[in-house]
Amino acid sequence: MTDRSLPPRRRGRVSSIPAALVTLATLLSACGGPTSPSASPTSSSVLRLNLGGPTQKVGSSTWLGCGTPGTCPVTLEGGAAWSAVLDVAGALVPASVSLYQSEWTAPSFALHVPVPDGSYVVRLHFADLTATSVGQRVFDVNVEGTAALKDLDVVREAGGTRRALERDVTTEVRDGRLDLEFVGRIGNALVNAVEILPAAEVPGSAGVSVGPSELVLSATKDTVSPQREVLLANESAAPLTVRSVRVEGADAAAFTLVDAPTTPLVLGPGERRSVRVSFSPGGRTGALSASVNVTTDGGAAPAGVNLYGLSASGYEGDLEPPLQQIASTLGYALNVGTSDLLLGTGAAPIGDEVRAWSFRRAGPGPVTVRPVARYSPEDELAFGYYTGGTQPVKTKLGAIARGGFQTLLPSVTAGSRDAFDPGDAVFGFYAGPTSYAPRDTFTDDRLNTGPLAHAVRVYPVRDRSGQVIANQYLLAMEPAANGDYNDYVFVIGNVTPAQ
Repeated sequence: MTDRSLPPRRRGRVSSIPAALVTLATLLSACGGPTSPSASPTSSSVLRLNLGGPTQKVGSSTWLGCGTPGTCPVTLEGGAAWSAVLDVAGALVPASVSLYQSEWTAPSFALHVPVPDGSYVVRLHFADLTATSVGQRVFDVNVEGTAALKDLDVVREAGGTRRALERDVTTEVRDGRLDLEFVGRIGNALVNAVEILPAAEVPGSAGVSVGPSELVLSATKDTVSPQREVLLANESAAPLTVRSVRVEGADAAAFTLVDAPTTPLVLGPGERRSVRVSFSPGGRTGALSASVNVTTDGGAAPAGVNLYGLSASGYEGDLEPPLQQIASTLGYALNVGTSDLLLGTGAAPIGDEVRAWSFRRAGPGPVTVRPVARYSPEDELAFGYYTGGTQPVKTKLGAIARGGFQTLLPSVTAGSRDAFDPGDAVFGFYAGPTSYAPRDTFTDDRLNTGPLAHAVRVYPVRDRSGQVIANQYLLAMEPAANGDYNDYVFVIGNVTPAQ
């Protein structure tokens, strides 16, 4: 098995976009910022780059995609993209979890960004998705030829693997180009996203950071969901006063701040405070949404966390939510074929469905598997992958726990894995037998022996804005006979259909 976090990467080519032809105004136009040729570091000009991933919007902020050197709007020298559908803790607006699920990585690489001369704050975003202990990955970051971050160990600094880390570096540009260099000491260097902000626009107490960018919750009507956490953070060097923390929006009544702080609340420099949120839809059903909004002194616009909740009419049968509502609440803007509970049982693709019963790894790194919904009776459910075509050899990755039923984002048993390395093999995915469906369910129709041959529908994943997320697919499984395809739902990553 290869360890993606340690061996060298293939080096990418230098972008064919010459720095002299890419102006800051051009880049900001794509971000929705000023396009005047006279734009200066003191204008409202913030550049955000999603390294290794596509262009995406987080609230009103646009992150420009840098999935390949040829598509990145700045010059990339060396390195390659890598991504995985893995949970990341601690993302703060205007970042999002999905930004940390892709990265640019190599033993060493560089970014060159054309900017007007002036002072800038470079905000670097990191999350180590694979290193599991301190010391497995250590690298340096140089900004404008000066050592800015020396011997950076993201796992150590962030407090663990798959945790978001932000670091600000203030620098002066005098030659019309901002240069960032990443140099591995142990393992590969990496960066997930970069913000370039004119220093004049980053006062010491501009506002509070709030994260994550969104929370997804679920419950059955007239019940209350498990609680989730919102984090308020003062990342500045001065005290900051929080004036209000409240839930707002069309469905605000369906969400509750369990331990809302008494305001005004003063956060000291570097201080963080958590607030728990629950979803209590009452008698309402379907997909509901609101936001936690935080206001501070200084006239800054409210910072917030988007809330998405799915309320089922009841447990099992025709009381379960349709697959379309499940996908929408999770943030996947795809068409499953119908908004009704029953999708039908035919093998012909419906909506955005694609024919894909076997897969290959799309690029370097592991394939990822994440259960995102389960609406079926309460049995422990094994899941994994198989090779061997019509003579399947199964490898169990883990199991959805007994308590993880009739819910979004179900819990898994201890020891479950969310990634594997198939090498160059062709593989498919399976879910194990249960008391109500006593047989395996495979992505290959030929292997299914239950009432339905076409027991898995496969959809390319799109984010909330409708943009396709490369090499990610949603698997919707129907092990029984009614055709709702919401029994077990997984998202797989770093894969491409093999046939």
